[in-house]
Amino acid sequence: MNSAKQLQKQHEKCVCDRLINCLNLNAKFERYGNDINEPDCIYKLRDELLGIEVSTAYLSNGLAKRIREHRTGKRKFPKEGEWLSDSPIYPDEPMRERIQNRIDDKCRKNYTGMDEIWLCIEEENPFSDEASVKKLLKSIKVPEKHCFHFIYLLLHEGGDYKAFTIHGD
Repeated sequence: MNSAKQLQKQHEKCVCDRLINCLNLNAKFERYGNDINEPDCIYKLRDELLGIEVSTAYLSNGLAKRIREHRTGKRKFPKEGEWLSDSPIYPDEPMRERIQNRIDDKCRKNYTGMDEIWLCIEEENPFSDEASVKKLLKSIKVPEKHCFHFIYLLLHEGGDYKAFTIHGD
């Protein structure tokens, strides 16, 4: 496995661990998914296999590129404001579209071999807060056909992470 793939896997596990922590669950990491028909990370939860698929919704393509370069060591920590140089002035609608696109894309896929399958969308938007996310989630539409028991949005706000349920009870 190349280093970019390893970093991606580590990032996916980190997102899953944060989600599990936010939900206050006692789940144990078992292994990474097989990249063919399994979700990204597999956990043991109450004697069942829980698969979690991860996707990230970035505020802009430029921000996504800068974050990836920073994570891989190709970019040093940027000057103030550089992260957001191409970000939209009013980020709510572009962010809603990016989250919707990530959900639509993942809902078209089939994952197997798990007792439960979850989707976690990590939001990378420095302008988001709990109030803006709650408002944004009201307009998200989950496709009728998908394999997810739960769909969550994971928000990083002020050093803490918060999980919001998009689908599931």
